[in-house]
Amino acid sequence: MSKARTVAAWAIKKLWLSLAVLLVLFAVVLSVMRYALPHIDHKKYILEDFVNEKYGVELKIGSVKADWEKRGPSIVLNDVVLANNESSPVELEIKHVHMEIDFWESLRLRMLSSNVFTLDDLSLEIDADRMDSAGESDFPVVDALKRLFLEQLQRFSLTDGEVAIVRNGEREILQLESLSWINEEQHHQGTGEVRVQELTANSASFIIDLNGSADSLDGVMYAKAEELDISPWVKGLLATRRPLKESRANFEVWAEVKESQFSAFYTEFHESKLAWGGDDDVVFNTGIRGGSIQAQPYNNRWHFRVDQLIFDSNDQSLVTDLVGTVSPQGEVLVNTVKPAPVNPFLVLLPLFTDDTADDNIRDLKPEGQLATLQLNIRPRGVDVAAKLLGVSWQQDNKTPGMSSLDLDIYWHKKQGVIMLSANEAKLDIDNLLPESVDIDALRGRVYIYQQDVNEEKHWVVHSDRMMLESAKLTAIPSFRFDTKNGELAARLDVQKRPLQDIQLLLPGPIMGKNTTAFLNRAFEGPGTIEAASIVWQGKPADFPFENNEGVFQANVRITDSTFRFSDKWQPLEHLDLTLLFENEKLLMSGPDALLGDVKVSQLRAEIPALKSNSKVIIDAFGEADSKAVTALMLDSSLSESLGRLLDKDILIDGALSASLHLDIPFSSPDVVASGTVTLPGNDVHIASTKMDFGDAKGQVSFVNERVTFDNLNAQLLGQPVKLTFTGDKDEQDYVVDLSMNGDWEVAPLLAEFNPKFNQSLSGNAHWQAVLNLRLLPEGFNYKANITTPLVGLHSLLPAPFAKADTDELLFNVVSEGNEQASTVQASLGDDVRFEGVLPYEQMQFSRAHLALGKSDFVGMGIGFSISANMDEVDINEWHNTVDMLISGFGDSSRTETTAKPLFSVPERIFLNANTVKLAGQSLHQAQITTKQQNNNWVVDINTTEARGTVNLFDDWLARGIVIEADYLQLDNWVAASEDDESVAKDWDASTLPPIYFHCNQCSLLEKDLGEVTLDVARADDGLDIRQFSAISKHGKFNAKGKWIFTEATNRSALNGTFTSDDVGMMLKSWGVDSGIKDSGADLKFDLGWAKSPMDFSAQSLIGNMDWSLSDGYLSDVSDKGSRIFTLFSLNSLVRKLSLDFRDVFAKGFFYDDMSGTLSIADGKAYTDDTRIDGGAGEININGYTDLVNNQLNYNVEFTPNVTGNLPVLVYFLATPQTALAALALDQVLTSAKVISNVNYRVTGSLSEPVFEEVGRDSKEVSLPAKTTPATSPDDPLTEQDMQRIKLEVDDG
Repeated sequence: MSKARTVAAWAIKKLWLSLAVLLVLFAVVLSVMRYALPHIDHKKYILEDFVNEKYGVELKIGSVKADWEKRGPSIVLNDVVLANNESSPVELEIKHVHMEIDFWESLRLRMLSSNVFTLDDLSLEIDADRMDSAGESDFPVVDALKRLFLEQLQRFSLTDGEVAIVRNGEREILQLESLSWINEEQHHQGTGEVRVQELTANSASFIIDLNGSADSLDGVMYAKAEELDISPWVKGLLATRRPLKESRANFEVWAEVKESQFSAFYTEFHESKLAWGGDDDVVFNTGIRGGSIQAQPYNNRWHFRVDQLIFDSNDQSLVTDLVGTVSPQGEVLVNTVKPAPVNPFLVLLPLFTDDTADDNIRDLKPEGQLATLQLNIRPRGVDVAAKLLGVSWQQDNKTPGMSSLDLDIYWHKKQGVIMLSANEAKLDIDNLLPESVDIDALRGRVYIYQQDVNEEKHWVVHSDRMMLESAKLTAIPSFRFDTKNGELAARLDVQKRPLQDIQLLLPGPIMGKNTTAFLNRAFEGPGTIEAASIVWQGKPADFPFENNEGVFQANVRITDSTFRFSDKWQPLEHLDLTLLFENEKLLMSGPDALLGDVKVSQLRAEIPALKSNSKVIIDAFGEADSKAVTALMLDSSLSESLGRLLDKDILIDGALSASLHLDIPFSSPDVVASGTVTLPGNDVHIASTKMDFGDAKGQVSFVNERVTFDNLNAQLLGQPVKLTFTGDKDEQDYVVDLSMNGDWEVAPLLAEFNPKFNQSLSGNAHWQAVLNLRLLPEGFNYKANITTPLVGLHSLLPAPFAKADTDELLFNVVSEGNEQASTVQASLGDDVRFEGVLPYEQMQFSRAHLALGKSDFVGMGIGFSISANMDEVDINEWHNTVDMLISGFGDSSRTETTAKPLFSVPERIFLNANTVKLAGQSLHQAQITTKQQNNNWVVDINTTEARGTVNLFDDWLARGIVIEADYLQLDNWVAASEDDESVAKDWDASTLPPIYFHCNQCSLLEKDLGEVTLDVARADDGLDIRQFSAISKHGKFNAKGKWIFTEATNRSALNGTFTSDDVGMMLKSWGVDSGIKDSGADLKFDLGWAKSPMDFSAQSLIGNMDWSLSDGYLSDVSDKGSRIFTLFSLNSLVRKLSLDFRDVFAKGFFYDDMSGTLSIADGKAYTDDTRIDGGAGEININGYTDLVNNQLNYNVEFTPNVTGNLPVLVYFLATPQTALAALALDQVLTSAKVISNVNYRVTGSLSEPVFEEVGRDSKEVSLPAKTTPATSPDDPLTEQDMQRIKLEVDDG
């Protein structure tokens, strides 16, 4: 036990002794160190050698400064350099290293421990390729550095450091502006600011939080960039046309570390901005608005995904979703996640193009979808595989547009192929060609590659397997284009196509704008391109190869084509044409064609140079109908000259032939068209003068607007005429000078207008005419003059138009006007003058005046007027003449329903004549004025025979005719002949107007009719004769009637009365000695007959008459007496009685009254109650008169009055002996046998009646005794008593 204690005590003693020695030794060593530290710079090689020997690296220290601080030594190493060699993939340079070593902690941990470790101005370069290939264990120095910074140092800081990582020969530099690092056992954390030299111009803050040992670390690295200037990275990445003026990036990055390896990355982008500028002071703004990137390693590759990365460019955005991988060898593989539109990529265009190119591309407005994209970036090159669907872009200027094009793009290293395919696509190319092309199918490959040419690299674009099919074009194009020297070799073979597709064969920019426009316009309509080929070799810039730098040739063979060589001409149709382009020249030739409806032959056309100032020259010969030539000229550059002449002014009918030469410049609208038109015998109509020429023969020459012909022979109105013509432009007008002359027969001329004049005019006359016509842009004006002496013309028209054929009577017409109207002045000798205004729309003189004789009338009003001052005027002849004038000479081109005569019915007629003949009657010292007033005619008549006013109302059927006459005295009447056409044959009541006639004093054939009134009115069923009266001194006639005119009935009726206080005196005033004395008359009648009142006929007459005469007597009865009783042959009857009973009727026939009735029917007038109560006896008549055949058939019974005085009775005694006895034995005989009645039969005609006594009866009568008359002495004797006394006395 004690021994144990002893041993223990010894041990403790020795232990404390050893401890004391150690402490003293440690203190000595520590003191040595403290005193040696300021001189450590001389011993730096010890550290250098230690590192060299332990780690196999070369370490150099520039200088060392050291001192002892509270917790341990404070050492400053200057210019520390760790060289890169085989043993170290790291090269390190540190300007200053400041260490404060925790001496006691280092002892405790048995490794260097420092609480303060500051690095200043560090430069570290790491060869990542060596480290990745060899592994960290092969480089102890790397392990030592990791342990130093992650385990030995509790904390350290770094200012102004630079870390360069070399990978694949490229250096990526990180500039650490600051770094603070803390190690707490297994937890390691650092914060600071870092800048990637190639990427940013300022720093981003970061945090590193790791756990674990130096060999196996886990944790997270986080970096945040706010307003980070990434200009260096952008400038190095993108070679943009616009320099980057400003950049502000905002993003956050998380990196996950597992087992000292990055296991994931996540980047979140925030709104960032890049501003680009240039010399034009135009700022272009781009940026990132949002998005994220995720990356994870898998199968030794980093797999990344880009989600909703939004790029902004000005007002446009691009959203990108990508996936890809990055291999350890640096190969990057990128794929699109989903289809993306193509047009958003335009947001980046301004960075790589100038404003013009950017605008041009944007104007194309490309569209489409990037269906797939695979980008493989390898150290040896880039591979691309992409598929674009529905690619389209709009046409802009000379850049064609395209739609529905699919592209497969493959690129490997420095060569690639683009596979084109399209179905039902469209090539918008109507800026270069007449119209766009609908493509049915497009297949082809375009190769792009580099080629060595004379030790130079040339990029070549080549295709020889392309096929284009469309409804308009099937072609096999091939080409090769060298982008270095601009050489283009191309060939296009076109299969048989419709001609309408020819524009697809014409390379417009090559042939020139004007030439292409001409050919594109020229070919139209149907036709066939039998074959076509285009060959090109040379630089497009050298065209048209004036120095043989290249060749351009196109040969097109066309059949049944339509070729419009000028917009101002109709096209050539049914043309077989061969086109040969060779460099700058074009030749066209064809055997025949149709130009409009003109058959053209010997066609040749040439474009001498395919330049903007070139032209096309065309020569041809044509034959056609005149209408076709006119239509051709109207649709040509000569439309306003020769075309207008042929269409509007000189209308030609029949076949024509013409030669045509056209010179059509491209750069000027001044087409020169010249040639001749041959007329072999055509019909020609001059519209402005309404003249028709026939059988026109001659040549018409033209040079553009100037048209001429001389001594053209033709027929005008069937008669020969010669014409000379000149037409030309005068500024905006076209002026025509036309002269013509002829020697004509008048009959054919009149036949064209009014054949009625042929009855009055005959012979021939020489004439000449001059016309100056100015065709204005709108309308025309003209002046014309026609003169003829009329020698050879014979006229039967009334004076002053009458002339013999040998007489010279100058006829002159001067006319001028425009498209609306003409003013015409004409004269015939000295006695006929005419002036008028003729509007063409109505083709009737609106103002016209004809002056005849020595008329002093001046001026003209609206309508047609005539003034005449002549010795004798036959109204009928002048009516016929004026009627021929106004019914003829009209516009024969109009239809009958629209045609108007040249002259309207005269509205004013002023007539002064010594003698006027009207309806066969002569009026003397006539002054007649006819005028229209309010569309009504008023005729004032003042002659020796009549004076009055006639009103003819415009409302003809409603108001009709009103005649008011002061007097009318026609002592002689010339009846119209049956052949007189002025007398109507068939009257129509519906066409006749109402008539009112009133004459204050009328006398007809010296018969005084007194005041006469006739009032006829229209009715629904005909005419009503409301009043027909004549009131004279001794008579009054008053009647009414009606003309019934319907579809079923046409009859006239008249009823009325006639009264006279002394019918004998009335008849005597008419110049008729009727023998009726002292007798009044009273007549009532009611008559009717067929048809109109003017068609009175005895055959259709029907009606009744009731008449009577008051007491009177008939004296001096003879055939020369009145025929008033002709109906009964009463005058002949009385004459017969006077023969049979001479003594009784010797001096007359006294009667107390006469009366009777007549019944008229079937053309016969019947009576059975006609009675004459005479002083000598009574006469009874019955029978009829045949009014149609003028035959009589009457029975007359005469009953003598035997109750009178004896002297009278004696005349009727049965025997003469008895009569003598009676006279002798007056108052002796008391009775005697006397004649009781005598019967006659009257036959024969009205003019020659035959009286036959058919019986006589007698009877006994008592003879009167001689007595004294019981006459009152106060009773006066009547006139009748005195006559009877006179007879008795005379008879003795």
